[in-house]
Amino acid sequence: MNERRNHIGEVCKTTFNWIFDPMEQGDNGAAIDGHVETKSEWLPGSNQQNPNPTTHTTFRAGGFLDWLRSLHQPLFWISGKPGSGKSTLVKFLLDDHRTRANFEVNLPHATIISHFFWLPGNAMDRSTKGILCSLNHQLLSNSNNNNNNYSNAFHYPIFPSIKLKDNPSDWSIKELQDIYVYLLRKSARPILIFLDGLDEIDPSDGPFFLLGLLDTVCKIPGVKVCTFSRPEPTLQQYFNMTPSFRVQDFTVRDIRNYARKRLRLQSLTSSQRLDDEEFEKLIEEFGDKSDGIFLLAALTL
Repeated sequence: MNERRNHIGEVCKTTFNWIFDPMEQGDNGAAIDGHVETKSEWLPGSNQQNPNPTTHTTFRAGGFLDWLRSLHQPLFWISGKPGSGKSTLVKFLLDDHRTRANFEVNLPHATIISHFFWLPGNAMDRSTKGILCSLNHQLLSNSNNNNNNYSNAFHYPIFPSIKLKDNPSDWSIKELQDIYVYLLRKSARPILIFLDGLDEIDPSDGPFFLLGLLDTVCKIPGVKVCTFSRPEPTLQQYFNMTPSFRVQDFTVRDIRNYARKRLRLQSLTSSQRLDDEEFEKLIEEFGDKSDGIFLLAALTL
């Protein structure tokens, strides 16, 4: 279940630190505050249509840090272009101690779990069954360390044959979903979930079951979900009133730092040297032309 995460490289020391800066402003004045252009009539957190649709709504949630610390907003959406570093950002957030520290300001002793959808991977990397197996496994694996006693699940009337299951093919989607929701509701601790690559779910499964599952999960007290994806139309509609930001609006500085480090190393073996002013001008232009796409910077350098 960690195949996609294990394929993600390490970041430079200062990369993505802006996400923990409450005063950070992105390119063109963008802010991590959940400003949303509403272009759909789909109500957030439901499959119902909005009876009073608007063409433009500004939703301010105070930023990602405020969302982590909040008690009432269960969902956050981080979108980005292909190659902008979304999956790398997820790994950064999972590994950085500040994520837990900020979440536990108001929700202490949390359990943090995650899943990375990966379309090029195997069936479990990209399927609905895969995410349910992954998240259930993490919840049960963490139960011994966080005072959650899930032993009753093995005797619960709706799971009469749970002990007879040996591998993923023995489970139905309905059974896995019921167990997942049961474990979340019975948790003695708050739970923070990171879901990467919602746009990479297997086309044969489609996004609608997953979005319906988000509806259910986000109604459970003490559970918060941070999602990551490309801005696909269906996902834009679903998250249209959810606090969010676009990764590429905040990564130009990171890309410049990456380019500066790489070019300085390359200059050590080059016979041609730029003076400091020319060097910084080159870095500035490189960052502007990258358009926030980390992959482009990595391939170029």
